[in-house]
Amino acid sequence: MNKIPRTLIFMGLFVTIFAVAGIAVAADATSQDRAVSMQQSKNDSVYTASQGTREQYDVNGTDNPEVMEQDNTSRISDPKNINTGISYTTIQAAIDDPLTLDGHTIEVEAGTYTENVVVNKKLTIRPFSGEVVTVQALDPSKPVFTITAAGSGSTIEGFTINGATGSYGIYLDCANNCTINNNIITGNCYGIYLYNSSNNKIAGNMIKNNERGIYIPADCTDWEEYADYYNLYQYLGDPELEPIWWDEYWFYQTHYSGISSTSLNNRISGNNINDNNYGIYLQSDGYSGPDGDDNHIIENNIVSNDYGIYVYNSAGNVHFNRITENYFGLYIDKGRINATNNWWSSNNPAFVVEPWWSRNDPNYVAEPSDIYITREYYDGSWRDSWPSGEVEYDPWLILQMNASPDQIYKLGNSTITADLTHNNIGEDTLSKGHVPDGIPVKFSTNMGTITTPVYTMNGKATGTLLLENILSGTANITATVDKQSVSATVTRIPAKGILTIRSTALDHNSGHWEFNWDAFCELEEKAWAELGMGIDVYCYMMYGDPLAYDEPGLMPELWDYCYDPLTLSYEIPLNDPTIWVSVLWKETGMFREEVDLIVNGNVVASKTVFNAAYLYYRHSYSENVFKQIRYINQLFLKPIESNLPLQLIIASNPQLWNFTDNQLEDGILALVKEQNNFTDSEIAFIKNYRRYFIDPLIISIFYPGKSAQTITITDPDDGETLNLNFPGNPILRVSPMVYMNGDGYEGVRSFAIATTKVTDSVVQYWLDKKSLYQPGAMKAAYGTFLISLLMIKCHDMVADQAAAKFNVTWTRTSMAVFSVCDDARDTYLTGESDHGMGMTVIGAPENVWAFRFACSLAYSPLEHWVMSSIMPVNMTSPFTLQVSSVTIGLCYRILNGEIPEMFMSNGYIVFKMKGKDDLILLLDPETGIVRDIMTSLCGVYCFHDQITDRSIQLAESLKSNLNVRPDDYDSISDVSISLGSIVAMFGTAVSEGKTIVTAELLSPLLFLLIPLKILDTLKPGSIAESERNGLFNSTNYILPLMSQYWGESGPSQWFWDTLKESLEKYYHDITPSQSDLEKEQPANFMGSSMTPDGNFMIFVYGGDEGDDSWFHYKVVRTPPNNDCWVIECSVVYYIGDKSYRETQYAVLLPGRSISVLYEGDQHTFKFKIPKNQGVIIESSTITYYCFQKMTNSNI
Repeated sequence: MNKIPRTLIFMGLFVTIFAVAGIAVAADATSQDRAVSMQQSKNDSVYTASQGTREQYDVNGTDNPEVMEQDNTSRISDPKNINTGISYTTIQAAIDDPLTLDGHTIEVEAGTYTENVVVNKKLTIRPFSGEVVTVQALDPSKPVFTITAAGSGSTIEGFTINGATGSYGIYLDCANNCTINNNIITGNCYGIYLYNSSNNKIAGNMIKNNERGIYIPADCTDWEEYADYYNLYQYLGDPELEPIWWDEYWFYQTHYSGISSTSLNNRISGNNINDNNYGIYLQSDGYSGPDGDDNHIIENNIVSNDYGIYVYNSAGNVHFNRITENYFGLYIDKGRINATNNWWSSNNPAFVVEPWWSRNDPNYVAEPSDIYITREYYDGSWRDSWPSGEVEYDPWLILQMNASPDQIYKLGNSTITADLTHNNIGEDTLSKGHVPDGIPVKFSTNMGTITTPVYTMNGKATGTLLLENILSGTANITATVDKQSVSATVTRIPAKGILTIRSTALDHNSGHWEFNWDAFCELEEKAWAELGMGIDVYCYMMYGDPLAYDEPGLMPELWDYCYDPLTLSYEIPLNDPTIWVSVLWKETGMFREEVDLIVNGNVVASKTVFNAAYLYYRHSYSENVFKQIRYINQLFLKPIESNLPLQLIIASNPQLWNFTDNQLEDGILALVKEQNNFTDSEIAFIKNYRRYFIDPLIISIFYPGKSAQTITITDPDDGETLNLNFPGNPILRVSPMVYMNGDGYEGVRSFAIATTKVTDSVVQYWLDKKSLYQPGAMKAAYGTFLISLLMIKCHDMVADQAAAKFNVTWTRTSMAVFSVCDDARDTYLTGESDHGMGMTVIGAPENVWAFRFACSLAYSPLEHWVMSSIMPVNMTSPFTLQVSSVTIGLCYRILNGEIPEMFMSNGYIVFKMKGKDDLILLLDPETGIVRDIMTSLCGVYCFHDQITDRSIQLAESLKSNLNVRPDDYDSISDVSISLGSIVAMFGTAVSEGKTIVTAELLSPLLFLLIPLKILDTLKPGSIAESERNGLFNSTNYILPLMSQYWGESGPSQWFWDTLKESLEKYYHDITPSQSDLEKEQPANFMGSSMTPDGNFMIFVYGGDEGDDSWFHYKVVRTPPNNDCWVIECSVVYYIGDKSYRETQYAVLLPGRSISVLYEGDQHTFKFKIPKNQGVIIESSTITYYCFQKMTNSNI
């Protein structure tokens, strides 16, 4: 496949999504009502398409791939051979035409066709996509469809087939290798009848209200039937009987048997067989006896039949079936059956052998049983009879349940799993097979809530027990499957966190005495030499008793007092909606600090610490040397680019201007030496030993939350490997202690821990305490906590808006934690819990994905906005933006001409700048969660009283009320939700548990959109400015990243097939009338032209009084067949003496309509491209026309 056509197509898709996101063209709202949707049944993974207007996009893997649209104007309500283009009045006429050849496809328009169709050529016969077509028997005594031997290899799919009340819906007469797929077969005598036919595939059909569903006579062997639409069940061996779907039941209410097989070597698997007289009827040919058969009945739902499985003189293997609510589950009248590892509706199946006397008792009625074996008459006497057959049913499957965890804290959830993958002897049977998917499991609980019912997948079903607003107790959970119930318990205990503070600094209030062995040896030598009291002296010294010998100068100190490094642990109750925790440290003397632990505004523990190096060297140098050590340590903590004090020193000392970073320390020390008259020895001591005078302060918190993860990513370009640490439990943070205060304290790190949603009332509770903390250290602790809390509040406000948008509900079931650090090196706001923010979300999978994406995408921009709202410095510069937000920092780097890269590694999509690893965005395509990683920090802004006052003002303005929220918050919320809306709009197609559209299609596209969309929203005009400066080009941004992510050949064919499905769900048909095309151009149409590079341009002038606007439309790309145009839409409008320019993109397909809202002048434009006609541009007030046709030579 050529790269360029695919790239052009994908560029069109990109700008379409770009448009939907709100940067440019928004989708016509009517499209949502006409889209084709895919729905999954609750019992299995078969998908059926709901009714809707047919729109076909064939994105194929040929050398000239295109997005193709069916020409709606050429369709008529008749069958059509799509290979010849000829239409017919009947299906049979289309088949009989000599121009219809083997391999052709006949598509049928919506409607009812009354005929008996004979297929005697190898054809595919199907409705137009999405259309409802019924074929009913003209003669009820003949089949609706007959496929003869000459029609072998044919496909019949997508029809409703009825009316053959005396015959067959579909009759295969010596026809092989046929496919009968996704039909509704109802109201016939036999649904499908196979006569002397083999290797046929019957899949995904709905068979209802026929006398018999499928009938295979004894002479029909070696045929195959595959399972559901996505071929989840594929077995080798012939023949196979697999799922035929009707509503919630398969083979529903047939008069006799659901599946009647007198053939040999059948595999019957994946069926739902309900409400029949005989569910499955196995009968040998009467000659081979039970040893000659080899029937396999695997993974079926056999429910509510008189006889679930009836075996007559046959043998077989029956495994992993759900057999329930039948009068007889398995009834054996002569035969040998291996029926191990089945689910018989309870943990103790009922096994009955027909009583020997029953045949002589006319009033005997057999009781219902799971397994029933008749008696064999022997020697003229029933008394001497023995069971007529053999069955091995032990071991059987049993229902189990477990809760993980079975102890949870005040808030939290537990995953409850109902398990049918173990048998009664304890074996795990999953490696051998499992019961059918979709078995309903009903959960109940006496405490909290749990989703019910849920449905099994691979033999298991899980639900989430939510425990909210309950202090303690035990939840008793029951799981019921069919007739069996099992139980488990989850105990709720109060939540707590364990905070530990450690440091190499010495704790003044703790320590121990250590014996000085060197002094002892010295004393012992003297004692032996002079007194001969060796052992006595030793005993005295070891016990610390006074010695009798006290000659001056002879007795050294034998015991030294040793201080312990700081270790402080504290148990934090986590039962309140929010908890405030701060660690505050402040200088109280030369290399002496006080470390305070604050919980909910109260100092609960305090320690005095001092530096060990100072203790050791304090008598060796002057106090001024130690002051300069402290000063140099603080000066060089921060990188030079964010180090204002260091920059000022350099600026005022020309001799330092040309120094490298490594030379600067020597230059500064030279200045220190000169200013303080230090000796070379003193300067050498400062240089070589100053780092020993810095102690790390290590803070850890273990709390009930998702565990922190470390992942490894590898850059495919250079092979570089990075280990990235995600936040989570436990929290681990380190700050330097340099023993030098700033504004009444050296450092503070405050945590806000939220156990529930942070609402206006929660914030107000803390605002009411603002007057309790006097200016200085405690007020800084309060302010840093308040900002941490506001970050969670902002997130939860976005979550509420996103939940309403995407029709999901969320609850905080695990803790959300944010912190603000203000120490001698850094000031920053950061998340301390997983980016999922402790939320349990319930809703449709694509909506949950969109919700998670929107909430986590807002995470990093909100950090920037919250901090920039309170800091007194210019937080809009590129440097400070990248410091305060990974996302914003990446945005500015892109617009400054740096080159981004995007690749997949370790299951994550990675977005970063080439050659730089300090700012990284990661997207989990399975969950939609965006994670930001910052591997370096810089910048410090002392959290003084005025910043706390600004924090209070921000908290007072940040309300959930839409009318009083800050504009910048609304901008971040809106852009995050609009990008998430793309997922909800396109939906997902789920196959084998993988969200393929989201993971393969939308995830990388959304990552491409994030930087531009965020920046376009927060700083309008920045993209256009960067383009004018030659630093950024949208095409050069998009295409290289696409090529890097998917490779030179682009995505796989599977990707394009999935893309076709997604487009069919989104676009709708609009055919402009001829009268529209014949209208004259308006007076203010300024004309159109071709640019030198072949781009088509339209110029329009329009505007109201005092508000002039110029509109410029340019076709920037079209694929070779001219069916898909990418339009660049620009408007320059003037408000007063200021001009504004907006550039947006739209992908236009012939006959399609897309709208764009330019908020500057409030006009909504609608673009239409009639097939091969030109461009029509409509506004809310004036319509503009241009009939200049694009040709391939123009591009």
